[in-house]
Amino acid sequence: MKRISFVIPVFRNEGSIRELQQQILSHMQEHHTGFDIQILFVDDGSDDSSREIIRKLTQESAHIGLIGFSENFGQVPAIIAGLKHCDGDATIVMSADLQDPVPLISDMIQKWMDGHLVVIGNRSDREDHWIRQYTSAVFYRLVRFALPTIPPGGFDFFLLDQTVRHSFNKIGGVNRFLQGDILNLGEPVCFIPYTRLKRKAGKSQWTLSKKMRYAFDAWMYVAKGQFNTRVLFPFLLALAGLF
Repeated sequence: MKRISFVIPVFRNEGSIRELQQQILSHMQEHHTGFDIQILFVDDGSDDSSREIIRKLTQESAHIGLIGFSENFGQVPAIIAGLKHCDGDATIVMSADLQDPVPLISDMIQKWMDGHLVVIGNRSDREDHWIRQYTSAVFYRLVRFALPTIPPGGFDFFLLDQTVRHSFNKIGGVNRFLQGDILNLGEPVCFIPYTRLKRKAGKSQWTLSKKMRYAFDAWMYVAKGQFNTRVLFPFLLALAGLF
């Protein structure tokens, strides 16, 4: 029996964790009974009840696993840790805030079964304030000068075949730009556009400092290309405060 792993970075998501795991398990049991399931939550140093909720879930279901960070290192390190510790034939990375639609999982699995080793759910639209939508679009338009394959709305909802995951796990370095690392693995990518849903519980933990750090990591990645980074860098820092 093939195994589908889910890697879910968590930071202060106490209001959505239990519902998310219920949605995933229900969806998989209804539509994909031929697969074994692993749901690996990576708690990024949450200071709310997120980790305790996950611990209880691990006691309730053998499908649930937990990796706990001692402090908040960021979403990308959490995803990297999850990809190193999961063991599925395919791994799906998605957010913990219920903004990634669970039904899209079926489309991703089908594309994988059709032979696609990298399947990306790209945000073609998002139920956010128009300012965030606009600045996000401009941010990724700038990044695309150096990384043309990145979709206009970016992505953090994706599936990797285990062979691609092994290649990804061999990449070293710190302050990595996750999207660039995936797109430059050399594998053909299948894109599935979707609308990112409005947040149902809690509030975004995407703080200004995290946005600026993400923008800096993107700039460092872009700096490896030929684009004029002296022009790009100020734009990224300015936009980071908004997207």
